[in-house]
Amino acid sequence: ALSAAIQIMVAFCFVPAAYAIFVVKEREVKAKHQQIISGVSIHAYWISTFAWDSASYIVPSSITILLIFAFGITSYTTGWGAVMTILLIVSFGPAAASLTYCMSFLFDSHSTAQNLTLFFNFLTGLALMITSFVLDLLDSTRAANLALKHLWRLFPPFCLGD
Repeated sequence: ALSAAIQIMVAFCFVPAAYAIFVVKEREVKAKHQQIISGVSIHAYWISTFAWDSASYIVPSSITILLIFAFGITSYTTGWGAVMTILLIVSFGPAAASLTYCMSFLFDSHSTAQNLTLFFNFLTGLALMITSFVLDLLDSTRAANLALKHLWRLFPPFCLGD
């Protein structure tokens, strides 16, 4: 199950990076500014962006869920594990989009935003997941791991991999 979690998490690190491109690119070319001047409210802009990104997430999440069931990964497909797996994969997209929108204000270039968002997702997903796994193996660090998991769960990639 750990290798499946790593593979799923690595694949899904690319999804929020794609969200960052369009938001930063629109700011670069002042498309959002043109829409606001044309009468689109800031709320309508962000709601429509969020709705589009959430809708575009349906395809990769559906394929992933189908593949998990097709390969019969027992811990993800039996009992409550199946329900929780589906819920986690479906909720990852909107959660990652929200975090990516907040992070997008740190960037002026869409290519930099994509690369650093991808790196951030790998760091908060893969690195924290492996760190948590190692801390959980040692009796002396198990309590620290439980405390750190509460902080690390602020990051959607960690939640997906954990």
